[in-house]
Amino acid sequence: FDLSTFTSHISHYTIRDNVTLSDVYYHAFTMGGYPTIDVSISDNSIRVDQSGVSLWPLSLSFSNGSSHWLLTSSHSFSRHSHSSPLQFLINSDFKGFMRVNYDNKTWNQILYKLERDPTQFTPVGRAQFVSDLCYFSSSLVDKRLVDRVMAIVNDQPHFFDLCDWTLLWCRNFQSLSASTVLQKVLINLSSIFTSASDYKCRSGQAILAVNRICRTFFGGPCI
Repeated sequence: FDLSTFTSHISHYTIRDNVTLSDVYYHAFTMGGYPTIDVSISDNSIRVDQSGVSLWPLSLSFSNGSSHWLLTSSHSFSRHSHSSPLQFLINSDFKGFMRVNYDNKTWNQILYKLERDPTQFTPVGRAQFVSDLCYFSSSLVDKRLVDRVMAIVNDQPHFFDLCDWTLLWCRNFQSLSASTVLQKVLINLSSIFTSASDYKCRSGQAILAVNRICRTFFGGPCI
């Protein structure tokens, strides 16, 4: 596989503003890492900002079926005030390779839907929300969102097709005390369950087993 040869065959397809499809592929293969975006949904607009160090040419797909190219660091799209903000979720079902962080109000609306009926979203969509929220957990303004998403997964693990270690992003251990070290050891005990079919990834059982141990030692869950 030769990248230059491949991109030469698609160089005549223009995306927008003289940016070609070959530019998009070349950037994705040579840049390394992955893009991250911040999405803020207000009454009449949606603002999207690239939050990473590098600028990416991104194809943004919205949950209402529309799509747009983002070729700058930020862009605002108009929306009708009577439409639901959840119609403008970006990259639903992980159609593109990027992480998405929403404003607090939108995250709360997403979590409310997950609490009431997780099947409103696909298994991929549910796992994506949890993974993205945990990934951005350190930068969230409302830290209660972390506890809320952890409770959702703990209460309904069979609805969330993701490995339990994904949730460790939601726990940022700062202390080096003996208690914290022991917690980390207990968290790693989840690996002993991966060989049994009842405790494999996607079953949601490993997190329950580890948290039962943690409640005995610490009076609360570790993950």
